[in-house]
Amino acid sequence: MARSTPNSHKRLGEIVRGIFKILLDKPDGLHYAKEIFPLLEKEVPPTSSEMEIRENSKFSAYDLNARFHTISCVKAGWLVKDYGHWSLTDAGRDAYREFTDPAEFFRKAMKEYYQWKNSQPPKEVDSVDEVEASDKETSSVTLEMAEEDAWAEVHAHLSVMPPDALEKAVAGLLQGMGHHIESIASGGADGGVDIHAAAGGVAGRRIKVQVKRRQDVIAVDAIRSFRDTLMAGDTGLFVSVGGFTKEAVKEARVGREQLILINGKRFFDLWVSHYERIPEERRQLLPIKRVAFLNLQ
Repeated sequence: MARSTPNSHKRLGEIVRGIFKILLDKPDGLHYAKEIFPLLEKEVPPTSSEMEIRENSKFSAYDLNARFHTISCVKAGWLVKDYGHWSLTDAGRDAYREFTDPAEFFRKAMKEYYQWKNSQPPKEVDSVDEVEASDKETSSVTLEMAEEDAWAEVHAHLSVMPPDALEKAVAGLLQGMGHHIESIASGGADGGVDIHAAAGGVAGRRIKVQVKRRQDVIAVDAIRSFRDTLMAGDTGLFVSVGGFTKEAVKEARVGREQLILINGKRFFDLWVSHYERIPEERRQLLPIKRVAFLNLQ
């Protein structure tokens, strides 16, 4: 395996800052493999040695460094990785603007990482070995890619589910969470509510649910329309496979009614968490199998 050069800090900083530059004006983030990586190769062109596949790995040094050395940025609270969808936090934007020197940017991210990891004063990262890809790093990236691939398959399945099947799946999740289903809309006019439920049992607080299979993000107008269906004491759940705009998320926090937004990824996380308690006939709409992966982090 090739050794890192003395300029590793600078080079790794260039790669990571390149990712930050791409995401800087993308408040809703981008998908790493499909969108960020092709742009990164243009923003920070890889060297020939970086494009070589690492020994005992299926990754190039360039891809491995881009994926692994952003972990410190995640722990620093600068970057969010969500099943392959990456986005910057406000702190990440501030760090990009403050630390303009790539090596300084990289060192700061690593200090934040070690502070998180050890709950001790940050330490300098001067050893070549500390920035060299290892089995641990390869394991981390393999796990990250496995999560991305798994979500891609789930997302594709949800995207082609008939609307009524998706509504039944959402109802099944609510049942798995201990709620009582009163009715599920079966096509036609539903008044903006696809599922009526009661929290924790028949006599529980009213829950009204709207379910959207759309791939585009839900805008603020749809949130306002759904809110109009809620009465005092209602809890509203808006489930959208494609997610929501930031403006829609802000709008959901306004008002006296409890309005909860659930995007496709959050729905799947909840589905996994409550899977064993979801009725069998509902489980078959989105069957899953748990697989163990090595995680050396």
